[in-house]
Amino acid sequence: MRFVTKQLNKLKEKLTSFPLDAHVPTERLGSEYGGWVFPKGMLNEQSICYFAGAGTDISFDLAVADQYGSQVFIFDPTPKAITHFEATKKGILQGEKMFTQGKKHQYLSNPAVFDRIRFLEYGVWNQDEVLKFYVPNNEAYVSHSVKNLNKTSQFFNASVKSLSSIMNELGHDYIDLLKIDIEGAEYEVLMDIVEQKIPVHAICVEFDENFMKNIDSGYLKRIKDTIHALQNAGFKLIFREKPFDMTFIHKRKL
Repeated sequence: MRFVTKQLNKLKEKLTSFPLDAHVPTERLGSEYGGWVFPKGMLNEQSICYFAGAGTDISFDLAVADQYGSQVFIFDPTPKAITHFEATKKGILQGEKMFTQGKKHQYLSNPAVFDRIRFLEYGVWNQDEVLKFYVPNNEAYVSHSVKNLNKTSQFFNASVKSLSSIMNELGHDYIDLLKIDIEGAEYEVLMDIVEQKIPVHAICVEFDENFMKNIDSGYLKRIKDTIHALQNAGFKLIFREKPFDMTFIHKRKL
C-alpha cells in the first residue's frame, strides 16, 4: 500500500509540474471562478468560439463577445445553466444589474453582446446520441456529469453532439477558441479532436476528475495520456493553474 501511495505521489508530482511547451503572451477574462486564460491577441470579430459548459457563471463568455466582438457559441443542456443564461440575458436587455450565482461577480451590462452569442441546449461529446447526465451530490451545485463523477443515481437525459456535427450544423470550418468544462467528458472530446484532426486553434480545458473525491487512482494517468496525445497532435501547453486548468495552442498559430 505504501509503495502504491508513493508511486501515485510521484506521478502526481511529475504531472503537476508538467513543463510549458511554449511561452506565449496570455490574458485572462471573466470572474475569479469562471474566468479563463487564453493566448493574447488571437481573437477578433471574425473569431469562432465554442464554449462547452456554462453553469451559472458565463462571465468569460460575455467578456469575449464584448471585448473582441467574437462569435460565441455556448453549449450546455443543464436546466440550471439554461435558466441562468435566459435570466441573465433578459435582465441585461432590460438594463438590470446581473450577477453570477451567489452574486460573486457582476456581469457587464452591454445588451448588444447578445447579438454575438448563441446558446445551444445540448452537450458536446465525441458522437451524436442521447446520454444520461447525472446530478451532483450537492443540490446547490449546477454541474451534471455524463461520467457520473459524483457516483449519484439521479439523472436526466439530454442530447449530445460531436464537434464535427456541430461545426457542420453551424457552418464552421474551424474553431478559434474552444473552452471545455464538462465534468469528466473532456477526455472523449479532446481525443476526438486528435483522432479526427478537427481544426481547433486554441483549447482551454479543466480536467475535472482532479477535483472529485473517491475517484480511482487511474485519473492521473488519464490526464497525462490526454496531454501527451494533444502534444503529439501539435498542441503546445502554454498555461496551467490549480493545476489542471490548462490552455493549449496549436503550433500552426504560433
